[in-house]
Amino acid sequence: MRATKAIIDLQALKANAVFAKAQSRGSKLISVIKADAYGHGALEAASALDTISDAFAVAFMQEAKPLLNAGITKPILILEGFLDADDQKAAQGHAIWPVVHTDYQLSAIVKDTSQHYDRVFVKVDTGMHRLGLSLSSTASAIDTLRSCGHIGDVTLMTHLACADMSSDKTTDRQLEAFQSLSHSLGPISRSLSNSAGILSLGQGQGDYLRAGLMLYGADPFADDPSLTSHLQAVMHFEAPIIAIRNIVAGQGVGYGHIWVADRPSTIATLAAGYADGYPRRALGTEVYICDQLAPVVGRVSMDMLTIDITDIPAAKIGDLAELWGTHIAITDVATCAGTLAYELMTGVSKRVPRCYK
Repeated sequence: MRATKAIIDLQALKANAVFAKAQSRGSKLISVIKADAYGHGALEAASALDTISDAFAVAFMQEAKPLLNAGITKPILILEGFLDADDQKAAQGHAIWPVVHTDYQLSAIVKDTSQHYDRVFVKVDTGMHRLGLSLSSTASAIDTLRSCGHIGDVTLMTHLACADMSSDKTTDRQLEAFQSLSHSLGPISRSLSNSAGILSLGQGQGDYLRAGLMLYGADPFADDPSLTSHLQAVMHFEAPIIAIRNIVAGQGVGYGHIWVADRPSTIATLAAGYADGYPRRALGTEVYICDQLAPVVGRVSMDMLTIDITDIPAAKIGDLAELWGTHIAITDVATCAGTLAYELMTGVSKRVPRCYK
């Protein structure tokens, strides 16, 4: 079998969750496992995090169904809320926490007296300008929900647009608007911190933390790595050498010959390409093999990529190279590719087996 694989370290995942929860004493942890747990496997992640998490979060109801069918009993927050009546029907009998971010969702939940909602999250737009009720209409919506006998508690939530940019003042403005609104509502639980907020806001993070990227060991901060020094890489993307060849100076490698050897070189071909999730547009990246770093050379193709092992004479066919993981930070690969760790994690294709340890 093709030896290319993604090894998922569940102990590292749990350690990151414990670290996230420890950043705010008394806050509850919602582990975000949308997009198949950022490509790590939602069922496996939920099982590993069940005793640490107070709830889970997915993007939409369809993502919750496999978790419910597998017997996950912790509450599941639906971040985009119910999109239609079928979503509401599918939630019956389960611990589903819907988000209300628009008038049609508010009306649908108020009218749905056929089921009891233990908790409803009301999302207010404080500056992200993507989802959320306006600041002026949120209080009325919460009053309406509080008056419904089939609705238990209400939690006020928002989403921070620039919390991973420490020098940006947008977060300060969002926090000021959110806190002013929450104070006007009387006692109410709050949720505002994503991974960047958990790491940077100290004790002002709200009652429900929403940890996503940090659970999987990636750094949301480009300008202050000290904030994430305790995180552990969870996904270890590996691919084997399947060919080795020697070329002379002046010869090019791969499509378009975008890399040309400036010395006699030894080139190894790895069994992973952009169809597996390694970014085609990566420039200046490295892999870790035989306890050394080797540069990626030439254009990444669909099923393969090439590396320069001239200075690693011990490397041989069958040796595994780490594309990202403990020695190669996924955020570094993402930076070289002009993208984010989120995209790389979720882009590892289904033809790459996940192996759990």
